[in-house]
Amino acid sequence: MEFEEINEELENIIEKLESGEITLSKGLELYERAKFLINESNKKLTEAKIKLETINAEEE
Repeated sequence: MEFEEINEELENIIEKLESGEITLSKGLELYERAKFLINESNKKLTEAKIKLETINAEEE
């Protein structure tokens, strides 16, 4: 899953949670999914940071 796709899904989850039109169990399910997506997003950002650091180190 690409970083942009993760962010899009997170935005959709936030909209659903903020709507107040979901059940408690659905809200918990969405919360769990959001936590997973946040972790995946953080992994992608860490990978990108390492790649940029490697590129910058090669230029020096």
